[in-house]
Amino acid sequence: MLTRRVLLTVKDPDGEIVGLCGDWGFTSKTTAVRELLTGVCRYYVKLDGEYLDVRTTRAEGGYTLTASLHGTQSNILSQLPDG
Repeated sequence: MLTRRVLLTVKDPDGEIVGLCGDWGFTSKTTAVRELLTGVCRYYVKLDGEYLDVRTTRAEGGYTLTASLHGTQSNILSQLPDG
């Protein structure tokens, strides 16, 4: 399984995450969702020394990508700089 640290995100005009970026380059949301659902790749964010897995959840119209601290609703991915 590939393991990739997410450093930046690509967002659409509405703020939805449409891509992930890191030392490996760019991965579209569609590809990241497929890789997460099939277990081909693990994406994560490192925040204050803690590793937060990127997860995909079914939402209206498709899937979303999220990473959050335990017990919180905020999506850390949306707080990352744009790539």
